[in-house]
Amino acid sequence: MEDAEVGSLLHHFVAIDGDKGENGIVSYAITAGNTNGFFTLEEKTGLLFLSAPLDYETQRLHPLTVRAVDHGLPQLSSTQTLTVEVGDVNDQPPVFSQSVYNASVAENRDPGEPVVRVSATDKDSDGSTSMCL
Repeated sequence: MEDAEVGSLLHHFVAIDGDKGENGIVSYAITAGNTNGFFTLEEKTGLLFLSAPLDYETQRLHPLTVRAVDHGLPQLSSTQTLTVEVGDVNDQPPVFSQSVYNASVAENRDPGEPVVRVSATDKDSDGSTSMCL
């Protein structure tokens, strides 16, 4: 969610190396997709944390490429792609298409007949909405 707190744990990468000792130790690194620094990956644990606030309206998907590498010689590695999908929260106010609406009503108008139509857009929804008053 876009209201997730900075420092939140997002994912735990786990790579298993069958070697013993130093050759079996695995280190992790983000190799692509973190140009804005939204994420921090702990090198030794593979824990992925949120390091900056995310905004659904700005970027909904964050594909990250993570590399796991062992400490053997030669070093062997594997990569994995994780896409962080940001969930929307209601953080954007609706905006009317006009700042002022004017309408007049005839005194003999039937009750329930529309007098004026107002419309607004909300970045948290997929479109605009309108109402008849």
